[in-house]
Amino acid sequence: MRRIAFVVMTMVLGACQTRDPYVASAATRKSGDWRIETQVDRITSAPTPYAMATARDSSNSFAEKPAPAEMHLTCFDGKPFIRFAFEFKVGSDPNSILGYRVDDKPGRDNVTVRFLQQYRSVVIEDKAEVIRFAKEIAGSRTVVVRIRSINAGRTIADFAIDGADSAIEAGFAGCPLTAASAAAGYEEARFESVTLLHSRCCVASCLNYPQGDAMHRAGLSGRFRESA
Repeated sequence: MRRIAFVVMTMVLGACQTRDPYVASAATRKSGDWRIETQVDRITSAPTPYAMATARDSSNSFAEKPAPAEMHLTCFDGKPFIRFAFEFKVGSDPNSILGYRVDDKPGRDNVTVRFLQQYRSVVIEDKAEVIRFAKEIAGSRTVVVRIRSINAGRTIADFAIDGADSAIEAGFAGCPLTAASAAAGYEEARFESVTLLHSRCCVASCLNYPQGDAMHRAGLSGRFRESA
């Protein structure tokens, strides 16, 4: 009888012990094909930056049955990244490559990615690649992700991504992509202006204008100083 009472008491106490809601369950809202987290971080008091889309059936050449896969948009340490998670091994560094295609747009192959230790997840963390991917999926309907691996075969997953605009905004709320885009635009514009100056200098030099050589030297030296 004492043993039975002890077992019952242990079960009752165990039932009373629950995990914190922050780790036990995610509060989310639906946006098209996405689940967007609305739970507030207890440290920052801000919504957790996270959005997820699911592929019901992803396939791998070494796996007997298809299995669900997930695509996550989120921030870590102030940086945006995209994570693809599978239920089977999909590849490892440096023996695997990832490509994707959004709707009927041209596909992009050999994307800069990193495979995580369990070989079931792969992340896009290069900021330029993240920005490119976000621009591609915004306003789109589907994205197919393909991985080719020497040691893990082929993997493919089709994600429905309707509602991606809201997912991008929420998933990257803690690490917005606009600043990086502006910086990239500035660098592009600066390069074009230097190139234009160089062309004008060459024309002036060819026409034997005295100021041509001086402009040419000033333009080039300025460019070298900026790139040094």
